[in-house]
Amino acid sequence: MLKNSQSQNLSEINPNNHSKEDVFNAWVTGKSPHTQKAYRTSFNQFVDFMTGKYPGIALERFDLNHLQGFQRSLDGKSDNTIRLRLSAIKSLLTFCQTAGICSGNVGLNLKVPKATASLTERYLEPEEVTAIIEKAKDGNDKIILQLLYYTGIRTNEALTLKQSRVKKRGKAYEITVVGKGKKKRTLKINKKLYKKLNRIYNPESKYVFTTSSGNQLKRTQVRRYLKMACKKAKVKKRVTMHWLRHSAAVHSLRNRLAIHTLKNNLGHSSLATTSIYLDHVSNEKGIIDFIKK
Repeated sequence: MLKNSQSQNLSEINPNNHSKEDVFNAWVTGKSPHTQKAYRTSFNQFVDFMTGKYPGIALERFDLNHLQGFQRSLDGKSDNTIRLRLSAIKSLLTFCQTAGICSGNVGLNLKVPKATASLTERYLEPEEVTAIIEKAKDGNDKIILQLLYYTGIRTNEALTLKQSRVKKRGKAYEITVVGKGKKKRTLKINKKLYKKLNRIYNPESKYVFTTSSGNQLKRTQVRRYLKMACKKAKVKKRVTMHWLRHSAAVHSLRNRLAIHTLKNNLGHSSLATTSIYLDHVSNEKGIIDFIKK
């Protein structure tokens, strides 16, 4: 069933009279800024390919041959880039069918390369994470890196964390983040992190992480924090913020956290997505059997 916001977006699209920008804007409404940016890149690349290869063709006339041609145009890109581009276009075509722009969905027959376990090789050992966080500058730098690692939340979820969603309930402390699809989830944090999050709160902003002028902290600034901390910690890997999320997942499983709990903590919609982290967990003393319970 469609959510109300999506239903409203669809009602604004006239199946018989629409522009590419109308379709794009309706398609990405409600998605996170990070997802919108990624979808914009895929959308523009797809439009450029179709315009150059098949000028004048309408959305409703796309067929599998067109999509496979686009897939071939991605040869030479990384598996991850190809998967992201194709997944985005499949999502677009599903939206177009729902909006009545296309009578069918040719994207259903397009095979997208599966994610490989090598993606989760981009993680750090506990001592590397400890060194990075210790070398991070006190304040926003250190605290946001701690939050990303200790909770495993996405960078955008941390950047959009509101002070009103950092709470103490009895003797427990928790945060509530808004993830993909605007789905909310609540995670436990310790008292020490709770106090740090409250200490940096700027009353001029509703967000926890802000600049000195009160503006919401940006992803590029967090990337710079991490890069500087890695350099000081002498960690020479090309670490990104998502590595902290991968690291949190792997280390949690090593510490025998049940995989269903980890799935909920990470905000995954499918247990299969969470299960890829099992490749990096030793089965000594039946640990994998334990975490699957």
